[in-house]
Amino acid sequence: TLPQLLAWRVGQTPHAEAYRQFEPATGAWVGLSWAEVAERIAHWAAALAALSLPAGSRIAILLPNGLDAVCIDQAALALGCVPVPLHAIDNPGSVAYILTDSEAAVLVAATEAQWTAIAQVGQPLPQLRQVVVQQRDGSSAAAASSATVQLLGDWLAAAAPAASLPPGPSENDLAALVDTSGT
Repeated sequence: TLPQLLAWRVGQTPHAEAYRQFEPATGAWVGLSWAEVAERIAHWAAALAALSLPAGSRIAILLPNGLDAVCIDQAALALGCVPVPLHAIDNPGSVAYILTDSEAAVLVAATEAQWTAIAQVGQPLPQLRQVVVQQRDGSSAAAASSATVQLLGDWLAAAAPAASLPPGPSENDLAALVDTSGT
């Protein structure tokens, strides 16, 4: 499975650089080892596991390319959940449709403004339980769902280290739901 493949890769060269990400605050590129990435993914998995979602739950990802997108994708896979990647600049109506169609239980978005725009579409989102945003910007989402909205840093900080996580996926489980624009 994909989580097994990641664990294998981490085990091969845990201290080798896995990813490099630009940090605007410092104006520098920062490298992360495979072991550091695995630790971050485990933290994300613990936060996701705290939601007590059933296996197969859909986790929508509305983030630009970067380490956070990798972490939530891999954390969802590790728990036997199904990532639903969304295009970071898609229109709110399209995103709302995909959230409903996929029956997403969680949405991880870049900004609160993105979530507000999606909520204002008025599409019922009956399965959505949790919205996590990287940045708060003062927007306030309309009550399109009963989802809790939480800042990413707070969501991760509230996650206790998991003594054990639910079993991961089997080789026959769905790995992802990828909705395209038809192109």
